[in-house]
Amino acid sequence: MDGQVVTLPTKKLLELLAYLALEGPTPRSKLAGLFWSENDEESARRNLRRELFRVRETALRDCLQVGNTEVSLAGPLQTDVAQFRELVEQGLSEKALKLYRGALLEELELPGANGFGEWLELQREELGRLWQRALLYQAENLETRGDWRGALEIHLQLLAQDSLQERHQREVMRLHYLLGEREAALERFEQFRGTLRQELGLEPLPETLHLAQQIRSSQTLKPAPATPQTPAPAFPLHPPLVGREQVWQQIETAWAGGRWVLLGGLAGVGKTRLLREFMLHKGRPLLHQGRPPDASLPFATLSRAIREQWQTLPGPGPAPWVRLELARLVPELEDAPPPPLRAPDERLRLYEAYGVFLEHALGDGSGLVFDDLQFFDLQSLELLMFALQRLHERGQAYRFLGTYRKGELRPEAERLLRQLHALGPGLELELQSLDAAQMLELVRRMSGSPEGQIFTQRLYRATAGNPFFVLETLKTLFESGLLQINQGGGWETPFDQETSDYRELPIPKSVREAVLRRVENLGEGARRLLEAACLAADGFGLAALGGATALSEWEAVEALEQALEAAILESSPHGYRFAHDLFAESLREALSPERKRLLHRKLAASLERLGGPPAQIAEHLEQAQEPQEAIRWRIRAAQAAEQVYAHPEALAHYRKALELGLGLPEAFGVHLALANLYQNQLDYARAQQELELLEGATQSSTEQAELDVAWARLLFHQGRYEQARGKAQAALEGAPDGPSRVLALRLLGSSLFRLGDSAGAIRHLEQGLEAARQYAFELIPTLSIDLAYPLLQQGQSEQARQQVEQALRLTQPWQRDHALALNARARLELAANQTEQAWQTLGQALELAYRLQDETLAFAFLTNLLRVQLEAGALPEARARLLEAETRFKNAHPRTQSTLKRRLAEVEYLSGHLGAALRALQAAIAMADALGERDQQVSLRALQATWLGYLGALPQAWEVCAALKQLQPEAPQLRTTQALLYLLEGHLPAAQALLESLQAEPPSLPEAQATVSCYLGLLANRQKEPEKALALAQTRYPSGAPQALNLVVRLEATRQLGQPLEPLLLEAQALLASGKAPPLEGLELRLALSQALPNKAIPLQRETRQSVQALAATLEGYPELRQLLLQRQQIRSS
Repeated sequence: MDGQVVTLPTKKLLELLAYLALEGPTPRSKLAGLFWSENDEESARRNLRRELFRVRETALRDCLQVGNTEVSLAGPLQTDVAQFRELVEQGLSEKALKLYRGALLEELELPGANGFGEWLELQREELGRLWQRALLYQAENLETRGDWRGALEIHLQLLAQDSLQERHQREVMRLHYLLGEREAALERFEQFRGTLRQELGLEPLPETLHLAQQIRSSQTLKPAPATPQTPAPAFPLHPPLVGREQVWQQIETAWAGGRWVLLGGLAGVGKTRLLREFMLHKGRPLLHQGRPPDASLPFATLSRAIREQWQTLPGPGPAPWVRLELARLVPELEDAPPPPLRAPDERLRLYEAYGVFLEHALGDGSGLVFDDLQFFDLQSLELLMFALQRLHERGQAYRFLGTYRKGELRPEAERLLRQLHALGPGLELELQSLDAAQMLELVRRMSGSPEGQIFTQRLYRATAGNPFFVLETLKTLFESGLLQINQGGGWETPFDQETSDYRELPIPKSVREAVLRRVENLGEGARRLLEAACLAADGFGLAALGGATALSEWEAVEALEQALEAAILESSPHGYRFAHDLFAESLREALSPERKRLLHRKLAASLERLGGPPAQIAEHLEQAQEPQEAIRWRIRAAQAAEQVYAHPEALAHYRKALELGLGLPEAFGVHLALANLYQNQLDYARAQQELELLEGATQSSTEQAELDVAWARLLFHQGRYEQARGKAQAALEGAPDGPSRVLALRLLGSSLFRLGDSAGAIRHLEQGLEAARQYAFELIPTLSIDLAYPLLQQGQSEQARQQVEQALRLTQPWQRDHALALNARARLELAANQTEQAWQTLGQALELAYRLQDETLAFAFLTNLLRVQLEAGALPEARARLLEAETRFKNAHPRTQSTLKRRLAEVEYLSGHLGAALRALQAAIAMADALGERDQQVSLRALQATWLGYLGALPQAWEVCAALKQLQPEAPQLRTTQALLYLLEGHLPAAQALLESLQAEPPSLPEAQATVSCYLGLLANRQKEPEKALALAQTRYPSGAPQALNLVVRLEATRQLGQPLEPLLLEAQALLASGKAPPLEGLELRLALSQALPNKAIPLQRETRQSVQALAATLEGYPELRQLLLQRQQIRSS
């Protein structure tokens, strides 16, 4: 500046200023996204503010203009880049070349600035092309001035960039020859021919061979002949839709009735043509076209469709938030698109955005066409089905037409398509090939002649009536001149006068032969381009194919135009694709294995240079037999899939990396990722196998801490809390400061809470929160949620509520964490006896979990909701949810099955089916014992002993308590159950000692507190202390066993005090009539009513006996328990 060198404090600032100099005024949001691509929006903007502030401390402070929304450089600017571009455009190549010193900002590479890196790569490519253009101009100028040596040096310089550019090779050969260096020219040719064979498996183009022959013969050089081409006569046919009238009518009927249609059939049978023709009669179709490479690229089909549909949206377009969300899939929709999906909640918001987009796009009532469903990637299909269901729920059902190749739908796609039945009745059809009569009609209508029977028979025998094969055969015959249009406008062949069956007509034997003949007619350049294209993904551009064809840019464009004119390729909004998949399939089948391998290698290199999808690069490298190179791209593809929560694809990519030979220690991160993915799918056995592979394979304390955290997480989700605590403690001891330490603290605190140490849990979770504020801000909401539970356990309800409300505020943008916060809020609502509100809140959380397809959360929320419904006495709803759970989680981990068995036992118990309840409970206990999951073993046995006690089977109940004591001697659940059994036996001092010890301990969960209070009230009444009993029963419980026992306590205490009983009688009778009282606790309430109302004792005792007999009848398979129940109630009634 002013002749002085200005030193900037950071490379980031230098790149920022360079970007502004080249791009001009730029929104702050875009700059933040470009230079801090891996950060969240808030931290990216914060970093941008810091860099802009640093400029103020340099000599450039007056050169930067910073506004509220935009940043720019002040004053008129002049850059060498702009000057270089201008000189090239003016044809002043010599001056332009003096300015070019290599790649733009060659020494500057910034980590964490992927957006800027992509922009920089595009700039470098554009400037590189301009440099090559300037070199060609300069070579032409030098040759015009007679400086053949100078022109030769320039072409050699161009070849140094790409030795396979055949045009430059020819120029070097020609200039060597003109300089009298014939041997050098021929040596150049032989070297190039060898390289071309080795690298691409190709022979030189005809014009190159012709030039070499001229040089060998020492001929005067003449212009080389053009590439042999047979101009494809315009196919004078717009084939009519023939033989489809019946299917058309079926689709028409379904359409009129608002039904969906799925049309299957073999390749080339005309499914796409039929549906598109139909839709054109019904309005503007909204097309989603599947292409062969889509399957391995999450959201590939949908991204392409959005690009194509966005340009034709009616009206002003969707809301800005919809555009921003869809920019995750189609980045060009926004200047600074959001980062890739990082959490399930973001995926849900994307799903909702696409639903809004689809509703807007379908505003005119047009239908949806899903073409070639067998090629759709699962994420696109899943999102489309989600959107259709959402529209259906809103009463906005749109007609849907889909096509697929028979026998080629993947099982996962079939499963998703079965969801169509939830949208209402539909129609599934199979489209057949044309029969002989339909073929004759087709030929007559195309040729305009009433004849053609014999010709059609020959055509039908060769093609079996497949419409695509028929049309390609006719095009081949036209292009070869064997089928022509006569003066009358009809068709004729050279064999018309002599043949009896057109056997002489050389009709291709297969679709492949028909396609290859047509390609050969286009010439060598077009063949090269199409062979490379058949291995590339749809939407390819010439840049991706360039390294695989050895064609110059001009030659490639010429070949592309030929293929487009011949209707073998067609344009798409973002590149080119084959007009029919059978073109690409035929070309692929014709390539030799070696040629395929070479082409795949070149395509991989081009895609890597262009920043293509990692999955495509990996597949090309695998086909090129480059497994070691493919491994790193498989890992990148897996990571990209994880970012959009495409877990099945991520698993497949990671497993493929291992199959390709990735081993330890390099595979450490892959095995950890696999364990995490399996765990998310509730496949704990496979997750454990992955972690076991890493035992003894860690290379540092950091890796060991990561492994310990992974073990702790798995063990925690398996309910093995003691082992989880040990692993979390080990991770904490070895983990350096950072996210691993935060996770270790969280898992340690959560495990301690499950083990009954609420104080220890609070201590470690608070430490985790403090660490998260420094190292892992995104973990703050989940830590707040985890902390709420031990706070509630300790009776600190207000502090627990504050933590949950903080989590709800922080998780608004992240729906998975928001669902967890909703679950915690429901827990607080239950503690406050707000059962209906808790039911509603859990329903919201469960809906989010289902949409996110998070099986772990869905199961947790579903079982919690079941529990609430059971407590509310909503048995039909609980049974429906339980059936849903058994279907959804039938292949889940045994711990999941054990929990479901417990819920089944509770449903059966509350329904009064005691035998079924006991059997389900025993099955749950057996599963918990097999797993060694102590918390379930304890809680299930406590429930079993309670039921046995109420049934009068006190010896068996004490046996269960003995087993429970061996598991956890001081468990509160054990002592609570023992107190009940002492009460039932009449051992009041023993019951009192246990209950008072429980009362003296820190407050436990509300249900446990309620049970202890009820038992103390029963004890007080037995001890003739009614005032104390009423004081203990002041807290009301809206449902479940505590509500019934609370009424028992109040009835007896009020009776002893001689106070009015009418309000309590009405409340007790209402509870019994509602069916919400658990059966055995309900019997206790009926007995209490009998004692409180001696004038009604006889009818009440009769009702009680009937209830007992009904319950005893359900104890099938338990004759001893049936007898004990009858005896106990008889004794108590008397």
